[in-house]
Amino acid sequence: MMKILANGEIVQDDDPRVQAKPQASTRSAKQTTQDIRRHNVETIPPNDANVVAHGPSYSIFDTLNNQLVSVGVPTWNLGPYPVKPIVSVGFILSIAVMGFRGLLFSGLLFFVVNYSQ
Repeated sequence: MMKILANGEIVQDDDPRVQAKPQASTRSAKQTTQDIRRHNVETIPPNDANVVAHGPSYSIFDTLNNQLVSVGVPTWNLGPYPVKPIVSVGFILSIAVMGFRGLLFSGLLFFVVNYSQ
C-alpha cells in the first residue's frame, strides 16, 4: 500500500519517513491553506495577477453576441461599418421602447462609437 507524505511524495508503507510519525502540528489546515494562498499571491508578478485571478476577460456583450451568432442572427453591414447581432437587437429594443426617437438615438450612438474607434 502507498502513503502520501505531507510534502506530496507518494511512498511505500515501509518507508522510514512514514514510520517516523511527524510531530503533531499545532497549525490548522485552514491556516496552512491561507499560507499557500498568500504565497501564491506574493509570487505572481503584478502585471499577471489580474489575468491569473480573473482569466481572459469577456464582457457580457461579447457573450450575448456569440450566443446570437450561434442561434443564427447575421452580422450585416451599414456602409463600411459591420453591425453585430447584439447591436441589431439593441436597435429593435430601442424602437419598441422609445419609438423613432430611440432609433435615432441608437443610430447616433452607433456612429459615435464606431467613429471613435
